[in-house]
Amino acid sequence: MSINKAVGLQQDISTVTMNVRMRRIGAAVIDLLIVSCIQIWLSSVFGVMNPTNGYQTDGDGVPSFFSGIAAMHPAWLYVIVLGYFLIQESLFSTTVGKFFFGLYVVTMRGRRLTWQAALMRNILRFVDAFPIFYMVGSISSIFSPTFQRLGDRVAHTTVVPMVLVPHAIHSRAAFMRRYIPLTMIVLLGVAFCLYFTYYYRPPLVVNGWVNTNNLLVDEANSVASAANQRPAAVAPCGSVQRDADSGSYIVGRHIQLTSLGAGLWSDTTTVVYPVQYADKVSCSAKITLHWHGFLDGGWQVASIHSGA
Repeated sequence: MSINKAVGLQQDISTVTMNVRMRRIGAAVIDLLIVSCIQIWLSSVFGVMNPTNGYQTDGDGVPSFFSGIAAMHPAWLYVIVLGYFLIQESLFSTTVGKFFFGLYVVTMRGRRLTWQAALMRNILRFVDAFPIFYMVGSISSIFSPTFQRLGDRVAHTTVVPMVLVPHAIHSRAAFMRRYIPLTMIVLLGVAFCLYFTYYYRPPLVVNGWVNTNNLLVDEANSVASAANQRPAAVAPCGSVQRDADSGSYIVGRHIQLTSLGAGLWSDTTTVVYPVQYADKVSCSAKITLHWHGFLDGGWQVASIHSGA
């Protein structure tokens, strides 16, 4: 089957091409919204609070601002994007966004997509996304009558309306054989994330508290320096106080966490961690975390008791 017939080039090329392009843009918007939500949720489970005034891309060429929320290493964000598209296209030759707009990924001969081709087109997705907002892919597609981004060109694939490739669409039975196991795996993954959030996330929250403390202390010192004022004197191990703007607890010194003891559970909603931190001297403290529920922030620092 020729690509001409697949995309309708023997009919009205301008109408068909524009129709596919608009559908692909719409599909991309839906998929990017879904994958961004997945990244944010997984970051809240496995990420560490690391406040920053800059931004990083979310792995798919879209800049994301991370300020006051947990974030994973950018490499993991790329893995999430790759997995989202690769798994769906390898199993179903489409994604949620593409399916919503009636699109299918096929080879240039109109045949069903192979996992090797799906892998190639999605690895190069990160090149297409460079530097942001799919600039490389957009430029590539402008000069392609079938709206092929760079990944499509290398993998010899294209995206077409489903109605034009009925022979490449999986049967209902084949679809269900793939869909049901995938759904079970996703549900098990969600259950594991919820389990991790409750039992294993507290130490990550403590590390995030250290990062937040250091940022707020550095900002306060910078403000004092800009006003030609000397920073307020602080005890060697700091003085616990609550930041008026953020509501976060701080010890008033830039610290480094040197050890984190085992959590002491007083009940199902409270856990206390003995920690050692250092600035100019070695200090100890107890950090109490309180559980606010899965939908209301999870574990949060409730109090800090420090001492030399």
